[in-house]
Amino acid sequence: MDAVKRNEHGSAIIDAVADHCHVTRKQIMSRDRAQTIVNARQIAMYMVREQTGESFSSIAHAFGTTAATVSHHVKTIARRLDAEPRLRKEIKEIQKVADEAFENMAKQEGC
Repeated sequence: MDAVKRNEHGSAIIDAVADHCHVTRKQIMSRDRAQTIVNARQIAMYMVREQTGESFSSIAHAFGTTAATVSHHVKTIARRLDAEPRLRKEIKEIQKVADEAFENMAKQEGC
């Protein structure tokens, strides 16, 4: 997937996570440490990494943080997925919404 498509896909993922977690995109991209926002941010970073293959440094740049922080958040969610089937289900639901949004973006560009 080229860089432009990855960025659009990453954007669709962040929007889908924000909607699912009942926070705003701005809150996910902030440094707010409220648990609900941190959880949404961790999920977003994990999903962007898994679905787009972006590097930790690229994701860190987008989120305004460090590659080490992104790595930590991705590993945290990966560990939680092993222990929390509900989280696994939520991520699948979020991914479905993000994929649909990304497909709609692609269709609109084709016009």
